[in-house]
Amino acid sequence: MVRKQKVTAKNISLNTDIDYGKAALIGIAGLVLLILLYFSYIPGIWKIFLGIALMAVVGELFVVVCRFNRMISGMTMLSTKRGIDWIDGVSQRYGWLWIELADWGLVTSFGVLSYFIFKRKIRLHTMVLGIATIAVFLFFVLPYLSLALNFINIPNVTSRIQIQANPTFGVDIGFNIQTLLYSVIMVVGFASFILILLLYGAGLILYQIVFTLLSLLTPNPNYTQINQSVPGVAPVLPGITIPFFAGLLSLGLLLAVHELSHGVLARVFKVKLKSLGMILFGIIPFGAFVEPDEKQVEKLGSMEQNRIFIAGIASNLVLCFIFFVLTYLMFTYVVPNIITTSVSVQSTIPGSSASEFLQPGETILQWNGHPVHSIADFRTAAAGDTPYSNVSVTIANGTYVMKANATGKVGVSIQQQEVPMQGAGPAIDYFLYTFFALSFLLNFFVALVNLLPLPMFDGWRTFAVNIKNRRITFAFGALIIVAFFVNILPWAWILPLIGIPFVIISLLLVGMAIRWMWGWSNSKS
Repeated sequence: MVRKQKVTAKNISLNTDIDYGKAALIGIAGLVLLILLYFSYIPGIWKIFLGIALMAVVGELFVVVCRFNRMISGMTMLSTKRGIDWIDGVSQRYGWLWIELADWGLVTSFGVLSYFIFKRKIRLHTMVLGIATIAVFLFFVLPYLSLALNFINIPNVTSRIQIQANPTFGVDIGFNIQTLLYSVIMVVGFASFILILLLYGAGLILYQIVFTLLSLLTPNPNYTQINQSVPGVAPVLPGITIPFFAGLLSLGLLLAVHELSHGVLARVFKVKLKSLGMILFGIIPFGAFVEPDEKQVEKLGSMEQNRIFIAGIASNLVLCFIFFVLTYLMFTYVVPNIITTSVSVQSTIPGSSASEFLQPGETILQWNGHPVHSIADFRTAAAGDTPYSNVSVTIANGTYVMKANATGKVGVSIQQQEVPMQGAGPAIDYFLYTFFALSFLLNFFVALVNLLPLPMFDGWRTFAVNIKNRRITFAFGALIIVAFFVNILPWAWILPLIGIPFVIISLLLVGMAIRWMWGWSNSKS
């Protein structure tokens, strides 16, 4: 996942003495090494470890050699006054449009409740548009997120996500449950969407841990549950877990638009901007910020503050929809002409019927006699599988008949492999498709994560403005940050070399955040 860092310190030192020549050389060297690492044959786990280490070294070189401002080891901050005049111009010409955008963002974020939370200050047409937007996203946009997920590759994790999302494995969500969830999201908005995902993920992981621990007390310990756990928080690193150039461009765009939107709304309400800038981990955009005059922000009415805080989220949702349309058009009209696809075995459940015949990596040619070239072909062919029915699967070395279980599944997880055709034209088209799909995915999740009531996130500022009892905000924030940490725990046993230090560092950060929130909840201002 991408984390946007909000900087609100009173005095952020501007980078006025940076040696940009040396910075460019270090950046280019780091870029070349990262590209070589990305295309190397180094195993995935070590690739992640070496990529993180490389970016940490590059970040330290930026500090020592080029005089960048250090935040923490490997992470630097660039701040400037350049661009503030441009933000002023946009706020003066199109201020009304940005206010409408912010109000729409409040409705999509908090659903029908926004009518009451914001004391009926949102106009009716904006309410209707916001609620309609939630419905469009739920029923038409989000089902296509799987297209973008194909571009994320995390060793030992991607396959687990495939297992849980694949129709041959899981239990289909019931219509009544889906209707209930969608109804809740319509009423409470996308804020409830991310909260449900986070709390459900934490609850499932805790259940898997407890189940496994209890099984250790029996003669035959059962590790099935813990082996299927999936972390709810995952790193998004260009060149490591996502394609480098498309990922870097996508992250840079979404962070810039997010923070510029905060800046524009701040200037619409005559709040002074002290600086703006970007946070880097090595050469990778990790966050961005605008630094408004906090005293002026606090003097604004609650509605004006809400609009400033929600502006970035609203802009990311707009970008998400734009890139969804572009991704859909590319997928429908361009991708079939520039790639060849096949479906192969990702993994099988131990002891299942499929595990007796299929091995990871084998290409599935037919399913029940139907040719299979894509996930869509597979789903169509597998739609007729019923409980305890015979399922015929053809691979390169023959056709095998398997017995479906009580849910009509044979216990195989499949993946679609896409190979771009040779030539400059297909390569450019595929790059654009990758960029559009990643932008679609990342803008959506950056918007959602920023709705969480966690320190330095936009959701925290919004909750703090609208909930006057600070103890309530603290309790809710503490619950969410603990759930966030629980979603990180599976890294400890999935990738121990990286995961255990990651979990330890996360635990320290959780402790610091809760301590800060407790101090804030007991302060008077």
